[in-house]
Amino acid sequence: MMNKTLVMSAALVALTSASAQAQTYKQARQAQPYQQQEQQVRVEKKSNIEITPYFGIRGIASFQKSKFNGTDDSGNPDNSSENFDNAGLEVAVGTKITDNFRAEFAYTYRGGSDKEETIYASSSEWEKNKLEPTVQSFMINGYVDLPTAAKVRPYLGVGVGLGKAKYALTYEEQDSSGYDSGKVNISKTKFAYSLSAGLTYEATSALSWDLGYRYADFGSFTKEDSKIKTRAHEVVIGARFAFK
Repeated sequence: MMNKTLVMSAALVALTSASAQAQTYKQARQAQPYQQQEQQVRVEKKSNIEITPYFGIRGIASFQKSKFNGTDDSGNPDNSSENFDNAGLEVAVGTKITDNFRAEFAYTYRGGSDKEETIYASSSEWEKNKLEPTVQSFMINGYVDLPTAAKVRPYLGVGVGLGKAKYALTYEEQDSSGYDSGKVNISKTKFAYSLSAGLTYEATSALSWDLGYRYADFGSFTKEDSKIKTRAHEVVIGARFAFK
C-alpha cells in the first residue's frame, strides 16, 4: 500500500512539473511575437534617420529691388528705387537627414542687369550714368518636405547667412570744363535671410527636381550718406543628385 502511495505521489509531482514547464514554454512562445514586434518598432524608429548627402544646382530668376535713401547736394531728401531683373546660378551641398527634413549650404551669384540714365543740361553739357548690381550669398538652408502619397511633394524652407550686394556705377559727363569719366564700386557684406516654398518631383531615388519661390533680404548699408537696401523675389528651378 505504501509503495502505491509513493508511486502516485511521484507521478503527481512529475505531472505538476511537466505542466509548469509547458505553461512556461507557452508563455515564452506567446511573448516572442511581442518581443519581435518591439524590436521591429525600434528598428523602424532608427530607420527614420537617414543621412543621404546630395549635390544641387539651380537656376535663379531674381527680381531685385534696390532702395536708395539719402540727400542731394542741397541737403534735401533724395529717395529713389530701382528694379533689376537678374539671372543667377546656385550650387549647394547638403544632406537629407530624415524623410521630411534636409539641410544644406548654398552659394548663389546674381547679376546681368543694369540701368542707364542720361541727363542733358544743354546740347554740349550732359551726364550719363550706368548702374550694375550683383549679389552673392552664402546661406545655410533648412527644408521641410511635406509628406504626400505622390512623387510630387511640397516643401517649405528658411535660410540664414551672408549677402554681398555690389553696385558698380559707371559715369560720363561733359560740361564747360571738359569731358570726364570713371567707375565707382560700392559693396558691403551683411546678414541675409530667405523664405521659400515650392514643389519637389522625385524622379528616382537619386534624382529630384525642385521648382519654387523665394523671398530674399540681403540687408542694408550706408555709403556716402546714402542708405542702400537690397531685396529680391526669386523663381528657383534646379536638380538634386543624391549619393546613395
